[in-house]
Amino acid sequence: MNALIVDCTSPKLSVLVLKNEILFSHVGTDSPKRHASQVLPVIDDLLTKANIQTSDLNVICAISGPGSFTGIRIGAATCNALAFAVGAKRVSLTSLEPILVDKDYGLALLSCNNNSYYALLKKENSLEYFAMDLNELEKRDEPKYYVTGFDIEKTIIAFEKKCLKNDYVDLITPFYIKKSSAEKHD
Repeated sequence: MNALIVDCTSPKLSVLVLKNEILFSHVGTDSPKRHASQVLPVIDDLLTKANIQTSDLNVICAISGPGSFTGIRIGAATCNALAFAVGAKRVSLTSLEPILVDKDYGLALLSCNNNSYYALLKKENSLEYFAMDLNELEKRDEPKYYVTGFDIEKTIIAFEKKCLKNDYVDLITPFYIKKSSAEKHD
């Protein structure tokens, strides 16, 4: 399988190219305002290093959120456009899923500033997403696992699990747990 995984949701642009069992990766520096200008050149560079053409990609995955409002849209739009152009399958993966990929039970947490968190509760093969503040978090008794950055190994495992289950989507759509500041003022 030749696959592309793109994460524009965090301050560091992360791009993975899998060519069969070989990994080509880029995890950038903190530059969230530059993802739009960097994502395509990084993808092109990794595909060149892997010696594959975009048309050789079988599956394209975007981390669809939660995270940076603009970054989510950049990643989803880029991956949808590439998948459409080359006829690749699409996988949507949240930024919280990899944290719990090797756990049966727990709470994955992503800080969204102001003592607030995006959360994913995994329990009995069910997944529940929600937002909470620090007071609510302190009352929870589940094992807690915090997103501290892009975890290449866990992301690949979560991606491969979705592929094995044929958990493909027709369109990668942005995933927001709560409304953005802009949406709240409408």
